[in-house]
Amino acid sequence: MNRPASAPSALVRKALDRLDLYAALAGIIFGGLAAAVAACTGAFATTEILLSALAGSVLYLVFRSRGAPRMPREMSVETAARLRLVLNVVFVLALAASLLLSHVCWLRPQAYFVLMSVAAAAAAGELFCLRSRSSVSLVLIKALLIAVTLRAGLAYEFPGFYGSDTWEHAVVIESWAKGAHMTRFTPLGQTTYYAYPVFHLFAVSARILSALPVKESMFLSATLYQVFSILSVFVVVRRLAGERAGLLAALIAGFASFLVVWGAFMIPNALGTALFAVILMLALKSGGDHRSNVLLLLMCGVLITTHTISSFATAVSLAGMLVGALLWRAAARERSHEPASRATFVPLFWVGMLSYWMYAWFYYESPFFQNVFGWFQHALRTDVALAGVPYAASDAPLNRMFFLLLIGFAVVGALSWLSQRERNSVRTAVLGGAAAVAVTIVVFPMLGIGNLITGRWLAFAFLLAVGPMACGLLPMVRLASTALARASVTGVLVFGVCFFSVNNAGVNLSAPFSDVPGHYPYARSEMAAVDHCAQQDDQLVVTDRPFAQEYPRTTYPQMPLEFLGTHPDDIAATPSTPPVYLVRVRVYDHLYLLESSEDGTSYLPDGSREHRVYASSTTEAFIRAT
Repeated sequence: MNRPASAPSALVRKALDRLDLYAALAGIIFGGLAAAVAACTGAFATTEILLSALAGSVLYLVFRSRGAPRMPREMSVETAARLRLVLNVVFVLALAASLLLSHVCWLRPQAYFVLMSVAAAAAAGELFCLRSRSSVSLVLIKALLIAVTLRAGLAYEFPGFYGSDTWEHAVVIESWAKGAHMTRFTPLGQTTYYAYPVFHLFAVSARILSALPVKESMFLSATLYQVFSILSVFVVVRRLAGERAGLLAALIAGFASFLVVWGAFMIPNALGTALFAVILMLALKSGGDHRSNVLLLLMCGVLITTHTISSFATAVSLAGMLVGALLWRAAARERSHEPASRATFVPLFWVGMLSYWMYAWFYYESPFFQNVFGWFQHALRTDVALAGVPYAASDAPLNRMFFLLLIGFAVVGALSWLSQRERNSVRTAVLGGAAAVAVTIVVFPMLGIGNLITGRWLAFAFLLAVGPMACGLLPMVRLASTALARASVTGVLVFGVCFFSVNNAGVNLSAPFSDVPGHYPYARSEMAAVDHCAQQDDQLVVTDRPFAQEYPRTTYPQMPLEFLGTHPDDIAATPSTPPVYLVRVRVYDHLYLLESSEDGTSYLPDGSREHRVYASSTTEAFIRAT
């Protein structure tokens, strides 16, 4: 005999039936109030994020009120074949033209990024004329081509490295390759990556086996793995929301600015994002065969020994996925033999990660817990204050439009996953993981805790949010009544999203929406100026801090360096070897690169009074007149 449900149980069941509606209303109310407070306090970056979430909540309610979309009229076989032919021609021409522009131009022109957006739109338009498995494979190949083209174009736009940490990693790789063994000591001193060597060992192996330069070895060992991790994104989202959403998510992952920038950096964290995508795919795989479990454990071990931030972001994500799945099953009283996040695996990952961290810290002088958790205790006691979010506002809102679009459409997709018709434990687990990473990204900087470098977690947050984002875009596509119209709308939407993504200052160094690029690579003439100064032994070189800490320090470790802007009286130099002031032309336009003295002033050589000893189109070198 069944007992009648209690009143609290009935209320909970009724609330769960309308969970998406209540969540959307809460997002509108909280987002509006929080955005108003943030705007009043001058936190404009936070205001934009909250307004994006609010817009996503409103957009979802609009789609929800329209009900289920109408089934479109099917595209005929002849029309689908002709459309695929046209789209394939457009894709090939756009990709070929963009590659040609990247080779004949010193900087990739704006036309390059427009053509890449056209190629992405052509690939997306094919989603509604798929007729076979080969068509699906062709779209995935196009996503891979877009991904590798954007990452290689950024990484090889200049002769040096794109990114600051990349220079030091190159020194470690070259040192291990030449010595044919791992060593804790490099020409730059002791390296902490002796305990986290996976990426460097991959690059050393590629360096030795292929005889390629160190830059190409790093590209093969980080960027290429990240490119092929797009296939894992497709598998995950296909299981969550279907094949069309999976293909759309793979395309977005191919041109997403977060992943493009990390791919061009060629550092352990880039490899970490690839491993994270594979781990996510294995953790969400239905069933629990032994081969998948063994591969999952292997990938986790590789990730833990690759990078601390990558492993910790993965641990937080897995914990959030487990909590999300368990909460849903408790509320829905659902029992499943296919857990979205294996209950025993998550604590095992945490134990393995912390155990290895303690082992790795054995090589350093101070205790592990004092270094890893001491800052957290100190911050909670002394630094608990609103310090802003890691996503700081840039000089133009359009420069960060892709980030805001990601938030808005991800909210639409997440709310649809919470609806009674779409909700299940796997989707709830992914939303739990995304929520855990989002909370970590926002809360820790608000407490003034910057040691986790949560700004680097955006790539991991994107991999969790790209599924909801794809599902948030599809309702707009379904507003069209025919399959041909839906293909056209998909192409237009993807063109817009891709255009804003590739025109971010981190991807496009001459972005139209920003005057300050995410990072300055160095021209060959700038590096040649350092080579000229290095011809004299013990020559003291004074140049701007970012440049000094990258090319001169890593290429000539014994070269004495001082930072430009320091007053000449504070520079230790001998009369026999006066310092050479190496001034890059871009410093005159970006004076924030200079050091400041206690009174706030910065010293910059005057070309009319100093003795010029070197000059090129990008760099000048002076000896201070006495």
